Amino acid sequence: LTCISHQQSNMAASRKRKVPIQNMDSQPLQMKRRKLNLRSCWKRTYVFILAHGAGTNSKHANILNWRQRIESMGHTVVTFDFPRPYNKMERLVDAYQSVIDSTIQKYATHELVLIGTSMGSRVSIHLANNNSLPTQCSHIIALGYPLYVKRKAGNITRDQPLLEFMHSADLQLQNTRLLLISGTKDRMGPEQIMYAFYDKVKQIKIGKQQKCELRWIEGA
Repeated sequence: LTCISHQQSNMAASRKRKVPIQNMDSQPLQMKRRKLNLRSCWKRTYVFILAHGAGTNSKHANILNWRQRIESMGHTVVTFDFPRPYNKMERLVDAYQSVIDSTIQKYATHELVLIGTSMGSRVSIHLANNNSLPTQCSHIIALGYPLYVKRKAGNITRDQPLLEFMHSADLQLQNTRLLLISGTKDRMGPEQIMYAFYDKVKQIKIGKQQKCELRWIEGA
């Protein structure tokens, strides 16, 4: 994947040019491209539960593509379909919880990763905020989290569930990392809005690692 990192890529480029590293706490005026090797991120055996978005299902080409990528790294992927209609979050969370329960029963020795596209990632955060994450869950990966919604009655930034997750007092949530992967052309996750949220939580850590990371896929 060709991705953009607003911190690590600039630091690597600065080291290569042997110039002082600029202050990375502020949003960069120009981001650098870099390759993100997802294969090196997962040295253990995981089971991924891959949740689809509102405009897709488990057989959609985008979901099948992500499934193939993850399975090629040697991990197990579980997919499912949310019940329609999609306008009842409680119903979606219950469906997701049922899949999690059956998955951890089948793969009891695996670490669990919740990964979802758009609506699927949003449901995973709401589920987590219900203190429903099993101890096996170590990561939540949000692909195109729908943070920003344009409506006639007024635009909405839906960062409250994410902030609740990041600041939760629940021990399991405190040890569950969040990876936000957004496309540079995603209208529901524009860079300015995504960075505004990220700036609020980037100092939160699990040990020496950031609890939340933000990555970009160019052109997506």
